[in-house]
Amino acid sequence: GDYVHISNLQLATISLLSLDVTAGNLLYSIGKLAGKTGAFTGLLYDIKPELGDPYTSIEEKFRNFLIAIDRFHVRQNELGVFDARSAEVVEESEGYGCIRVYESATATGVPVIGEPLCYFTAGMLSGLAEAILGETVYVAERNCWGLGASFCEFELSLSKDVLEGRKTATHLTKKGVKDREESFNRLIKTLTRNMIQSVLEGRRIRVGISDYTHIMNLQQQVTSIKLADPVSGFFIRLAGKRLGRILAPEEGLPVSDAAVELRDFMNSPFALMSGIHSNCSVKTLDDERILVTIDSCAFASGQEKIGVGLCELEAGFIEGFMEKLTGKPFSSKEVECWGLGQRHCAFQVEREKFS
Repeated sequence: GDYVHISNLQLATISLLSLDVTAGNLLYSIGKLAGKTGAFTGLLYDIKPELGDPYTSIEEKFRNFLIAIDRFHVRQNELGVFDARSAEVVEESEGYGCIRVYESATATGVPVIGEPLCYFTAGMLSGLAEAILGETVYVAERNCWGLGASFCEFELSLSKDVLEGRKTATHLTKKGVKDREESFNRLIKTLTRNMIQSVLEGRRIRVGISDYTHIMNLQQQVTSIKLADPVSGFFIRLAGKRLGRILAPEEGLPVSDAAVELRDFMNSPFALMSGIHSNCSVKTLDDERILVTIDSCAFASGQEKIGVGLCELEAGFIEGFMEKLTGKPFSSKEVECWGLGQRHCAFQVEREKFS
C-alpha cells in the first residue's frame, strides 16, 4: 500500500541525525522548502479563508495561521496522511505562537536522547508560514520526545530575537562524539524493537492514530534531500550505511552466504509488514557481485522519471549490511528506480576492488 510504519521514518531521520549535529540544519532547510512549495498551503487557505485577505495586517495573518495550524493535522488525517494526531496552540501573543503537536510520526515513542528530533517539521512550519505571510517566520522546537516530553512543541515568531529570549527546554549536556554515536546506536536498536513489537505483536506506539503514515512523509523528509542537493544525497547514503551496519549481525561470511542473509532480512515478516517495500530478491552475479531488486520501495514509489535514482538510504543500507556480514568494503549503485523510469528499484552491489 501507500503507507509505511512510523519507525521506518524515525530510523531514517535518526540515522541521519546520528552522523553529525549539523544534520538538523539540513532537515530544517528541506522541510522549509517543502512547506513553501508543497500543496499544504492550499489546505491552510481552505481551513482559514481569511489567510487570503490581502488587507489584513501581518500580525492578524500570523494569528489566523496559528488557528489554521491548530486544525491542520486533523484535516490532513481526513485525507489519509497520518503525520500526527492533532495540534493545538498553547500560547499566543503579538507575532508569537507556541504550537503543541501530539503523536507526531517523526518522534512518538522515541526514548530520551537529549536532542530534539523534528527539524523537518520545524522547517515545514516556517515554510508554510512564509508562503502565506510573505514574511520570514522563525521556528524552533522547544519540547520533543527526544527531550523527554510526550509531545512536540514548536515556537514560531516574526522576530528571531524573541525566540532566543524564550528558550523553554534545556538540552542535555553535549556528549562527546563517541558517546553520542553509542547513544544513537542504542536508540536505533530500540526503535527497531518498537517496530517489531508494533508490527508483529500489535503493541501500539501511537494510541489515538495509526502507527502507519503515508509514504509521502518519508519521501518528503528523506528522498527529497537528494533532489534538493546531490551532495546531501551522499549524506543520506552514509546514514543508510550506518543503519545497515547496526542492524546486521557480525559474521565473516562469503558474499554468497551474506547475500542470503540480506535477502532473508529484507523479506522478514516485520520488514514486509512495515511497508518499507513489498518484496526483495537477491541474485548472486559472481563471487564479488550481487543484484538486489526491491518492489514497491517506499522511498521512490510513485515518483516521476527524473533521470536519477532516488534511494540513497537503501543503497547505503545494503552497503553497510553487506560490509558488516562479510567484514569487507562494498559499493552499491542504484541501476533501476522509479526516478529512472522503472517501477521497481535495483542495486548492483560489489566488493570494492581496492580491498
